Amino acid sequence: MTLFPALPPSTFTRDLVALNGFNTGQFRNWLLKPGMAYNDPEKWWGNQGPRPSPHEGIDLVSYQDQNEQVHQLEPGTLIPLLYPGKIVRIFNDLVARTVVAGHDYRNTSGWVLHTFYAHMVVLTEVSPGLYPAPGEAVGTIASPAGSSGCPAHLHVSAAWVSPDTPPEKLRWQEFASKKIIAGIDPLTLINT
Repeated sequence: MTLFPALPPSTFTRDLVALNGFNTGQFRNWLLKPGMAYNDPEKWWGNQGPRPSPHEGIDLVSYQDQNEQVHQLEPGTLIPLLYPGKIVRIFNDLVARTVVAGHDYRNTSGWVLHTFYAHMVVLTEVSPGLYPAPGEAVGTIASPAGSSGCPAHLHVSAAWVSPDTPPEKLRWQEFASKKIIAGIDPLTLINT
């Protein structure tokens, strides 16, 4: 295990671009509207009202290319992990499914880095215990749910998790309590 802050740069964006055949020389940056960023108190879709608790991660909907053109992520977009790791949990979320991966990094308190990928259709071969190859897809962005007014997107969270936390406790409610999960801004990891 490596101690934080020695996290290496994530290959997430590069891997996502390659998996989906996007023009690798064209990607410039992710675009986040108010409400899409880590800890934002408001929703960015529908009535854009307050969230029940601050946003636990980031919502990736679109990116800008080198020519400042905007490109949307569509349902079916293949999603890799931020870092190599083990799938530790898969559960239902408001749109589709969430995949949780544990990684071989610890902070100075011994807590383990975990990443969460929500609103996905999980690939059939992906299940708890699997170690996906670096850059390999674990799922695709799901179609929007019903009449929520929320467009297709990928929600990504990153957090330090107490080392004795059982997988069934890796859920959204634990982010708000901050007892066994300490969230970190995933944008700082994917923009490295």
